[in-house]
Amino acid sequence: MRPVWGALGRVARKGVNEMAKRELPLAPIDRLVRRAGAARVSSEATAALRNILEDLAVSIGKSAVELARHSKRTTVVEDDIKLAFARWQ
Repeated sequence: MRPVWGALGRVARKGVNEMAKRELPLAPIDRLVRRAGAARVSSEATAALRNILEDLAVSIGKSAVELARHSKRTTVVEDDIKLAFARWQ
């Protein structure tokens, strides 16, 4: 028999598609904000911080790739990441 998905199935499938767009899970981001002193954190705030952190990580990663290529390497090493982050600051 074929399962009947209904509205719940559409929501579940949409949630899976949304998760595929982002790499970082929300729970660790929420914990970090709470560790910084927040008693409560909205889901919108957690998602916004996740998006910012992911964009920042991609930006630093791209810079690190350029540094590795400049050094005639195909492997990004720890020093590339550290230097890319120092340049970002």
